Amino acid sequence: MNWAAKIPQMLQQDRFVLFYQKMENLQNPSAPTGHAEILIRGIDEEGKIVPPGFFLPAAERFHLINRIDRWVAQSILKQQLPANMLYAINRSGPSLADHAFLQSLVEWVKASHLPSTHVCFEITETAAMTDMDSAKLFISTLKALGCRFALDDFGSGFSSFSYLKDLDVDYLKIDGSMIRNLERNESDVALVTAIIQMAKALKLCTIAEFVENDIQKEILCSLGVDYAQGYAIHKPEALPISDPEK
Repeated sequence: MNWAAKIPQMLQQDRFVLFYQKMENLQNPSAPTGHAEILIRGIDEEGKIVPPGFFLPAAERFHLINRIDRWVAQSILKQQLPANMLYAINRSGPSLADHAFLQSLVEWVKASHLPSTHVCFEITETAAMTDMDSAKLFISTLKALGCRFALDDFGSGFSSFSYLKDLDVDYLKIDGSMIRNLERNESDVALVTAIIQMAKALKLCTIAEFVENDIQKEILCSLGVDYAQGYAIHKPEALPISDPEK
């Protein structure tokens, strides 16, 4: 309840900031285009950074997540960013069903200084399966502009491979629960291997989340995972941005 009251004030006072976390291309380290996920942090009354775990659960519970989604998308798409990076922007489940938000997003992408081919929207497996029709419309509308899509937290929800044929995504992000103990758990290795094989058959790239050490990175590379993301790769930091309107 406390955060539910704070979030509108933080939005009004522009007390959110964008961070980013780079990914490593395991199979082609010299690729000219990098990958990074856009992250959000809050700023409290004393100017200290607030992790998303404090306010995002409240935003979801009290139906404020759409407002945060709008702020993130509009903020990132109006900035002057290096064009040698693919930027992944998270979308919540409620955003997928918000057609007014989708139309705004289309306008922001068209007006953005960032090429649409360098914009990737991440949606969770659970959100996509909960409202498949809205997810398909959301994806097809933005892919028509050149944007890309990643299915986040894959393997944590419905864990069914069959629906992937109906979702026009480009990347599968393997859920971190299968990565954290990869070097000690043969079952996790088997699951990750199955996901990689399935992704290759569907011509999808794979991204492993929560990679925390070099051993995990080496295993993932040998298994054929395309990208690794986590503290062993890059610790999140403030996004160096400039507003071309200023």
